[in-house]
Parts: sequence; structure tokens; C-alpha cells
Amino acid sequence: MKIPRLLLTLGLAFGALAPLSAHEVVGMQMYSVRALAKENVDQAFAQVHQWGIKEVELAGLYGLTAEQMRDKLAQYDLKAVGAHFGYEVLQSSLDEVIREARVLNVKYVVCPWLQHSARPFDKDYALEVAKNFNLWGLKLNEQGIKFGYHTHGFEFTPIPGGNGDTPFDVLVQNTDPKFVTFEMDVFWVWSSGADPFALLKRYPDRWSLAHLKDMRKGDARDLHGAAKVEQNVSIGDGQVPWPALLKDLGKHGVHHLLIEDETADPMKNIPTSLQYLASIGYRP
Repeated sequence: MKIPRLLLTLGLAFGALAPLSAHEVVGMQMYSVRALAKENVDQAFAQVHQWGIKEVELAGLYGLTAEQMRDKLAQYDLKAVGAHFGYEVLQSSLDEVIREARVLNVKYVVCPWLQHSARPFDKDYALEVAKNFNLWGLKLNEQGIKFGYHTHGFEFTPIPGGNGDTPFDVLVQNTDPKFVTFEMDVFWVWSSGADPFALLKRYPDRWSLAHLKDMRKGDARDLHGAAKVEQNVSIGDGQVPWPALLKDLGKHGVHHLLIEDETADPMKNIPTSLQYLASIGYRP
């Protein structure tokens, strides 16, 4: 049974609901409000604060310095648990990435994407990436920061003659768990046809963060890292079995659940997602 919207609003606003454990707290990837942030950074942060969000993950600094971003987060009572930095930036400017991450006081530096159009993400490419991830993870670990990789669908295509293994398997199996963790983007895992429950079971200690986003009902699960905007829907309105998956994520150590809204209308759909998550026991 869904909780009436008025009761949810009152509960979220006044803390009427019972305290949550760590894995039941929902944060947000700031990419969700990218359009608003591009127009007015302060309005974007104020909106996230108004939704009751406390924990965020950054995807760029919106023209601010790391110091300015740190102060902006404090102004709106937000804590950045992680920040995304591109693969090429990590390759060319790791020292600057580390400096910014320390200023922002993030726990995780996450690589969000790998170029795979000109060069398919195959076994050799995965081994090359794993080597870099181990190097970057080691250097970040020296500063008390964990390195992570954010999944997309293209990593889950079986390797020819690989007994069912995928480049993602190669990547996980050739990275050091002391230095490298993973961020499960539920939409991309689900849309690629991979099984998030099986991934958690196979690699139970390798996940620390998750992006919560849902896929439109009826759409085929074979996208391999590409999707149309309209295939993204508010959480709870799509295909993903959220109650069971959220429980499993928590059981396997994922304590940073981050809404990432890539729908056509985030300002409308983010509150809907928050309401659904609250109805099953997850809220900011």
C-alpha cells in the first residue's frame, strides 16, 4: 500500500518517520539537476536542499573552483560523498584530481565512463583499464580516498570464447579490492540485460555506491550503454524490482544510494521517485 502524498510530505518535512540505517538513506547525483545548475547553481543546490537531500555526488563543478564548491555545499547543508572525474582527466591530471577531492572532502573519486565507440571494450581494453585503475586507486588510497568505476551497459557483452565472462568480469577480477570499488548504475545494468542480483552475489564485496534510476516498462533489455531519454522513468514506475534490489544492495555493503534522474522532466519526476522510495522505507 502506498503512503498518501500528504503523509509522506509531513513525514519527510518533520522527521516523523523512524530513523533509517545507513543503507536506507537516499542521496542524489547532482547530474540530476544539471539543466537547472547550468542556469543558476544556487537555485539547483537550494532545490536539492528543499527535497531534504543531505548526501550528494558531484559530476563537475559548474564553473566553480573546488574551494567555492566546498563552501556552496556547506551553505546548503549538503555533504559530497563522491565526485566523478573523466578517464582522460584521471590519466592526465591525477594530482589535480587528488587536490580537488581533498578540498571537497569526498570519500570516493569515481570514473563515470569509458570511450568505447572507436575501440570496443574487450578483454585487452579491460586489462589496460584495470592496470590504470589499480594505479589511480593506490595513489588515491594514500590520501584516504577510494577509487570507483560507474557501470554502463557496454561492459556486459560476453567475450567471444570467454565461457560467459564479460569485460566487466575482467575488470573486477584484475583490480585490487583494497583500492578499487564499483558504483552500480541500476538502469544501465538492468537495460543491458545483466542481472544486478547475480552481480552482487558474484562480487559481494566490490560495491560501495549505486545510482537509482528506472527503465520504462515494456522496453527491451539490450541497450548496451545507449538509451533514449523517454526510456528513463521515475523510480517505481518502471521494470526494476526495487524492494528486493535495495535490500540486496544494503546486504552487500552499498550504503550510498543516489538518485540519478535522466528523465525529460527531473523537477517533476524526482519528487515522485522520493515519494515511492519513502513508501518502501528509503528516504533522505
